[in-house]
Amino acid sequence: MREIALASIREIDAAVAGLHDKADSAIHLLELAIEAIVPLGDRFHFLAKETWLATDPTLKEGLDRQLASLTDLVEHCKAEGALDATVPTAWIVGAIDSLIYAAWSLVATGHVAPRDTSSLLLRTLLKGVSP
Repeated sequence: MREIALASIREIDAAVAGLHDKADSAIHLLELAIEAIVPLGDRFHFLAKETWLATDPTLKEGLDRQLASLTDLVEHCKAEGALDATVPTAWIVGAIDSLIYAAWSLVATGHVAPRDTSSLLLRTLLKGVSP
């Protein structure tokens, strides 16, 4: 399980590497990152239930680094005005992390088609679920 978790960190890192060059704004970079990360769920969604993995120092370091990068990106999105500056950054980061897990889980259970997950996640994050 530890090796699979380490592989997930490496694959997520690889999936988002180089996206800065393709993005024209912080919110665009967030969209690209979500579109790159969500498809990895078919291999890694089950790891979220293995809470003991977060106590492994190497895994914790990788996860903390990824969350720090997401935190920085959220701050840039807030500075651009793409995300509400009055909402705590930790809340937005937690929401994104939870939405990614929800996307992975709902695809795994067959409740949402894989092709729809990124757009649903982004819509929920940016606009909520109001009509």
